Amino acid sequence: MVEEHWENQTPGYRDGVITVRVPSEGFYSGVAQLNEGDELVGEFSSRREGELPRKKIGAKGANKVPAAQTDIVLYRKDVLAETNDNTPEAHPSLCADWEIISINASPAIGEQPIHPETLCANYFGEDGGTETNMSPEEFTEALRASREWWSDKAMCL
Repeated sequence: MVEEHWENQTPGYRDGVITVRVPSEGFYSGVAQLNEGDELVGEFSSRREGELPRKKIGAKGANKVPAAQTDIVLYRKDVLAETNDNTPEAHPSLCADWEIISINASPAIGEQPIHPETLCANYFGEDGGTETNMSPEEFTEALRASREWWSDKAMCL
């Protein structure tokens, strides 16, 4: 599907990161719009084996909705190699030129900023994060947009 829509790519937050817009048919968004009184739950766990745990907070009982817009986020192999996430030693069968990192199925049309926790993990070089190469000013602007967009949303749990 990504190859079929390769011409729809746009630059990501740094060189070596792109998004490819694909048709949303068949995709569901895990982003829930919060209403006052909605119950949030959390956990502290690793995303994958060997990674330090992170806080995760989500909307309990929220239902996924059909995506209004879907972007596939890809990282080039040299970006992944910065953290040994795409090396023959780490993953012998995963050394493609580009790898899908995320499928961002949004409930709304328009930009869905990276989640604030993810943005911070990337910017501050936390375990499992990918360097943003952002200046402090660029980071502050991205964090402001992220915080604003995510202030009344949470992932479905």
